[in-house]
Amino acid sequence: MAKNPKAPEAEVETPAVEQAATETTATDKKSRAVAKREWIDANGNVVEKEEEATGVRYTELETGESVDWQSGGDAGVTAVMVACFGMLTLMGNIRNTIKNGAEASDENVVDAIKARIAVMDSGKWLDRAAGERGPKIDPDKMAEAFMQWVRETGSDDAKAKLQTKDVYVQRLIEDKSYAAKVRAIPEVKIIYNQLTGKGAKADALV
Repeated sequence: MAKNPKAPEAEVETPAVEQAATETTATDKKSRAVAKREWIDANGNVVEKEEEATGVRYTELETGESVDWQSGGDAGVTAVMVACFGMLTLMGNIRNTIKNGAEASDENVVDAIKARIAVMDSGKWLDRAAGERGPKIDPDKMAEAFMQWVRETGSDDAKAKLQTKDVYVQRLIEDKSYAAKVRAIPEVKIIYNQLTGKGAKADALV
């Protein structure tokens, strides 16, 4: 029996061969499958190779829900293969933003993917009129979290260089590269979640 087709991991630049997307928890360092990604033909049938695909299927294993996407092109065409690879990567990135981003939430992943596809089908990459610009953060709270992190763990030199919060708020808004670096600091993310009420509540766990 033929194996299920293998599809790319999210956020990688080279074609990966893992069928199921995985994530690693900070506590046990063990990977677990979170999504299944497949190549499909124009009729919605799963195919073995990306060269045979005209579209993709993403299944969120936690809910069992799936979403199909078709490129509208012919199998084996470079642009179609790139589009299919890119769409699977985008779907994975959307999930990662929802589940592991600075404002992780219980938003339905498949619904979010469908909504993003609808925006692209309208001729837009993002719905900027609705304020969508990728991962959403509260720049004021993120600046506060960053400054608290520096005060608690930074060197004396770093503490001495701290500027006023409004400086960091403006930089987080205007400099995407800087914002991404700040959001990637695990300790800052923990403080940010506490400040925004996104973290676990102690009274619900004791």
